[in-house]
This record gives sequence, structure tokens and C-alpha cells, in this order.
Amino acid sequence: MKQLKTLILLVASVFFTGCIGEDLSDCLPDQNLTLAFTSLNFSDKISRVTVAIYDQNGKLAETVQVEKADLDAFQGVRLYLPAGDYTAVCWANAFDNTQINGLSMGAGLNEQEVAHPGYFNSARIPTNDALYYGIHTFTVKQDAASSETVAFTPAYIRFVIQIKGLASTAKSEPSSGYPYIRVNNLVPAYDYNMVTHGSPTTYYPPLTVDTGNKLAQALCNVLRFGAVNPVTIDVLDNSTDNTVLHTVNLQQFIEDNNIVIADGKEVTIPVLISFEGNTVIVTPIDNWGNIPVSPGKL
Repeated sequence: MKQLKTLILLVASVFFTGCIGEDLSDCLPDQNLTLAFTSLNFSDKISRVTVAIYDQNGKLAETVQVEKADLDAFQGVRLYLPAGDYTAVCWANAFDNTQINGLSMGAGLNEQEVAHPGYFNSARIPTNDALYYGIHTFTVKQDAASSETVAFTPAYIRFVIQIKGLASTAKSEPSSGYPYIRVNNLVPAYDYNMVTHGSPTTYYPPLTVDTGNKLAQALCNVLRFGAVNPVTIDVLDNSTDNTVLHTVNLQQFIEDNNIVIADGKEVTIPVLISFEGNTVIVTPIDNWGNIPVSPGKL
């Protein structure tokens, strides 16, 4: 019995000795890579991160989804990867209004495509999630721990659109009797480089009506576009008649109101469309920053 105990202690000693010091070749570490996430006001804006890691051949080697509770404990993710060269493609806030295709193991980097689920099944698109994007290339060395940082950039533009002065918004009607909004000529999908593609698409953001203030409002997130763009906003009378009451040329609105659309910057476009008799006045919304929005979502 004494000899058995001695043998067990000897085996354990040899095992643990092999995992101490610089030489980790005899060990199977659980984690040898730390990916830290960074962004301005990260904890206020980001509630989930989907990480896809591709190997040097551009094939998906690892994928993990990090939820809000884990991000609050550590703003990043720790995992194990064999030595080699990798690219991490990360999307933040991919919830119900986002579908990420190409995340099966071994899938190619070029197969990744991000869009609203409606894009993939030809259904109407109401909005996108408040997406953020990060990409980072790095190397994991043999027998050494690696620490890397992924910087996130906004991958969406937010519309806040209000309609004021229509008679239908001043009385309690079924939703089919209310006006509605459509935003036209938006590009609906991203590739893994956050480059947009796809045929121009119309979004139909949901409208809430405040009959007391004769006001209707829509919040809508869309994929990024530039100051020069073909986007228009239509106000239609209701879903029965579908008569266009007014169209806003977004590029002209952006120019007239000195709205800056710059890479890496948060962008909100606040549009107030006021019907005053036979006149339609389009202006920015006053105090649009006070409109409550749930963190990490719309």
C-alpha cells in the first residue's frame, strides 16, 4: 500500500513539473489567447459579441458568443487556439434583427454575410440591430500566451423619424388607418469586411402613434452609407390607400442640416416631417437625444 502511494505521488510530480515554467509542450492549456474588446462607452452600447476566428487558410476555426453578463465581468474573451496566424471577425449586438451566415466550422471567410433575416427570405425588413464591428489579425505562438485587442466601430446609422399634423394621428384608429413610413434605396447586407452589398432595399420601420400630441414616430437602424446617397423617405397615408404624401431626399436633408457621416462615428439622423395645411415642412427634430433607446438594441 505504501509503495502504491509513493508511485502515485511520483507520477503526479512528473505531470505537474512538465506544466511549470516556460515549456508548455507537455500540457493542454484551456486558454492561451485573450481577446480584449474596446470601444467608446462599450458597456453602455454593447450587450453581446459574436466572435468568428479564421485560420491562415481563411477557414473558420472557432466561434463563440459572449453575452452581457460575461462582458460585464470581463470585456473580452479567453480561449485556446493552436499556434498559427488568425483573423478575428467580431459583430456586436447581433440579436433578432441580425442573421450571420457562414459560421459553420470550416466555412470560408468570404462566406460570411450579415443582414436582417428578411434579406435571406425575401421578407420585409423593419430595422437592423445597432451593430458594431471589429476585425483583427494576430499570431498565436507555440508555448506562449497571446493578448490581443479588437477595436469596435459603429456598423449602423439610426433614423429617428417623426410625422406631425396628420389628421389620422389625432384619433384612435386601427393601425391600418395610420400613416406609415418606408425608407428606400438602402443596401441590406455586409461581408466580413463590413462592406455593403445587395440590391437596393426598402425598409418599413414600425410606427408608434401618440394621438394626444398628433405625432407618429419611427426608430430605425440601417447599415452604413455615405453623405452622397440615393436614400429617400416616403410618408404614406395608410396601408389601404398607399398614397405617398411626401418624399424626403435624404442627401439634400443631410446637406441642408450639416449632418456629418464619418467613418467610425455614431450617426443619428433626426427627421421631423410636419404637415401644415397644404404645406409640408421637413426639419431636424428638437431634443432628439432625449428619446429613450434600449442599450445594445434599437
